[in-house]
Amino acid sequence: MTRVNVTVNNYDPMVAYTPAGAWHAPDPSAIQNTYHSTTTFGAKASINFTGSSIWVYGTPGSGANYSVTIDPLSQEYYNASFSGTNSTDGSGARTLLYSTRELTYAAHTLEIANLGSGGGFALDTIVLESEVGAEGASLGNITWNASNQSEVFAAGAEYDGGAEIKLFEEGGSAWFSFAGSALYVFGDSSLDQGSYAVYLNASGAPLSSFTPAATLSGRSQGCDRNATSTCLKRGVLKYYTALPWGTHTLKVVKLGNSSAGDVGAWFTFTTAGSEVYMFNTTSNSSCPFVWCDRPGIYTNTNYTAPGSSTKTSGAAELGARSSIFGESERVWAVLGLVWAVWRYIL
Repeated sequence: MTRVNVTVNNYDPMVAYTPAGAWHAPDPSAIQNTYHSTTTFGAKASINFTGSSIWVYGTPGSGANYSVTIDPLSQEYYNASFSGTNSTDGSGARTLLYSTRELTYAAHTLEIANLGSGGGFALDTIVLESEVGAEGASLGNITWNASNQSEVFAAGAEYDGGAEIKLFEEGGSAWFSFAGSALYVFGDSSLDQGSYAVYLNASGAPLSSFTPAATLSGRSQGCDRNATSTCLKRGVLKYYTALPWGTHTLKVVKLGNSSAGDVGAWFTFTTAGSEVYMFNTTSNSSCPFVWCDRPGIYTNTNYTAPGSSTKTSGAAELGARSSIFGESERVWAVLGLVWAVWRYIL
């Protein structure tokens, strides 16, 4: 499969932070000051995504302890704990907090939670890998010109004369149709923005009869500055990959009430086209990893990835190796017997 990486900034609304008031962030307009940090025990950041790989970057504090949970609502979830001493060199620079390239291609949820009461950690960026086209297919990106009303249609909107469109009133919407295998919605988030809904392939009337593909908040979370303008950050709001062949329609609707103080939200749209579409479907496995069917790798419903901070026993690992390679050993034994009989006949 042809894969692409999507970088999600800690300010992007794809990342949710709980509880309110436990996370803090500096002015995102300052160089290198784009992170969310916490020292509150149990404080959690989570992201929903569809893909097969994920990398989480940040900075653990001195003596930090944190946990990573994948698909927490699944019966067969993954959970592991980590410490700052085994995930960074202590320099305070950004480091890799967690990564895996062995997820099933499916919808997943990742949660990272603080387990310490003093050390804490900071979250910087999350990189997601997803499948876009068939193996070896070439991709081409198109950023849609929002000011060209023959390409992007809108109501209750303003145009900046280029690729951006601003939805400034409740019910304001923008929509367009495209043929492609991936879609990226970019925009801004700040302290004074409301919510908006994203509809994919549900553009007919009445809109209320469709379930939004996503309902997101445009508000920045944890910004320590009082001035709303300095808490504005542009980034990826939502993305879709592995779309099937054919024409698709995207519609974004502003849900916030301007009279309540919500400001307009800016959006840009980029699509990716693949010369060869993939026919892969998402996995419906209750386990998040591709290796879950290997005997001895996991126990009960609490999975431990190979190479993580907690591992299965040596006996279990040995049993897994025996199960994995036992079939090939039996095949070689049968081939050896056939070769011996052939020599005897000759």
